[in-house]
Amino acid sequence: MKKKMIILAVGLFILPLLAACQSTATATQSGFGSPGGRPMGTPNPDMMTQIASNPEMQTRIASGGPPGGLGGQGGQIAQAATPTPTAELTATSTKEPTATATPETYPAEQAAQAYFAALESGDFSAAAGLISSYSKMVSNLTSGDIVAELTSRQSNGWSWSDLEIIGSQVFDKKTVLVHVTYQSEIPDSAAGKTVKTTVDELWPFRLETGKWLYNWSNIIDYKTLGVDSQQAGGLTMKPMQLIRYTDKIRLVLLAQNGTSGAIVIGRPNQVLATFHFGGKSVDAEQTRYFFDAYRSYPDMTIDAQGLYEEYPDSVEIVKFKDSATAPWFIFGLVD
Repeated sequence: MKKKMIILAVGLFILPLLAACQSTATATQSGFGSPGGRPMGTPNPDMMTQIASNPEMQTRIASGGPPGGLGGQGGQIAQAATPTPTAELTATSTKEPTATATPETYPAEQAAQAYFAALESGDFSAAAGLISSYSKMVSNLTSGDIVAELTSRQSNGWSWSDLEIIGSQVFDKKTVLVHVTYQSEIPDSAAGKTVKTTVDELWPFRLETGKWLYNWSNIIDYKTLGVDSQQAGGLTMKPMQLIRYTDKIRLVLLAQNGTSGAIVIGRPNQVLATFHFGGKSVDAEQTRYFFDAYRSYPDMTIDAQGLYEEYPDSVEIVKFKDSATAPWFIFGLVD
């Protein structure tokens, strides 16, 4: 009598649980047994007999705990009723933005693809329309000037192909640098023919009126300088601008020779210029300059190679090597 009462109590306890499972889904147990198995929620006669003959299982049910083995199956059945979606793998072209792209840089990478497609197809009007007004202003060029320049290059044998985007990075809130490689045929005057070469560059893209546009000549930005002129040995110099590119920083100066003879700087025994960035010093490219008598040079340039996150604090111009003699010019470049 006592055993029958226990079986009745167990049946009353388990039937509501099994009925609840039935209402959650129409899936079957085919994933956990043979195909075409019993619908979920239908009582299992073998399980009922097993519970009736096993006092330990009866005790666990009475105490509110699951019988051994049922908890794991119950968890699997619930998981099967609400399957977790899996990601699908898709093929990616090498010309598509790489995994280094982020939501911030992806639009700039798309703009790089559009700009290069215009170059490759010879649609230079479209290419000029994808160049920032900012860089045109810094370069003192119009869209028509750029179309003429690109057309001239094409006529001289230039071509562009096989763009690959290597990656991209945020430079500042208005500028993204896109790392590209491509094949270009460029005239070689010494060889008398065009030479195909792989070009590896950082292309700066600037956000203008909600669009990412290429900065012509790989200009990042510029800074106008309010620095007084200095004079040494009849040569007067006045820094006018600092222009930052992705591969160099350029100092633009006004130079004037106030003497009756030529002045030469950048000789082999001289360091043309040294830029100072806080505690770091970088020598400029060693270039020789000739200043004719009583002539002015409003666009003299001094370049230091590299990508710089900051502008230089100061510059020394014309310093003799292996000498304690002070440079001819020392300019502070901080506003």
